[in-house]
Amino acid sequence: MKFLILPLIALNSCLYASEWSFSTPDNPSMAIDGKAAVIDVGEFSTGWWGEPFLETETTGFWDLGASGQVTASLAPANRITVTTLEWMDGGIFSEWAAIEIAGFTNVMTYVTEVEPSPLLGGWWQKVQVLQGPITQTPQITIHGSANGTLLNNLTVQCEVPVVTRTSRARNKAVTK
Repeated sequence: MKFLILPLIALNSCLYASEWSFSTPDNPSMAIDGKAAVIDVGEFSTGWWGEPFLETETTGFWDLGASGQVTASLAPANRITVTTLEWMDGGIFSEWAAIEIAGFTNVMTYVTEVEPSPLLGGWWQKVQVLQGPITQTPQITIHGSANGTLLNNLTVQCEVPVVTRTSRARNKAVTK
């Protein structure tokens, strides 16, 4: 009986997250990790709001106006999860902001209402998972809708697989 010694290979992932809460009118807005998000408001924008909106408790958001944008550079990744908190009311604010990362495609999207307004609409969370080639410094662009977008929060998680070899070996019997 012969033995083969096979090295164990572990597939882990490295996760890096940036969050922009838009709690101040600073532009660019700085994430806790120091990454900047530049806000470029479109036509009809009222800018940054620090007061609760339509009797909700949520404060600190950007009115991007018609087709406004938010751009930021991200950590290297091949899988990126983008979470936005947007106002949706079925009228003016009825289209989601579009997420663009060059070379990445959407693999999953889901939405959840987080805080309804007693008057009209509410704050909704959209989570979108995108996959693409490992890019050194991917750039994300959030494109506001043509009717306008109210954006309260942007969180981006960048994931890249890491292959490691363990020092332990496993013996496997081979018979002839």
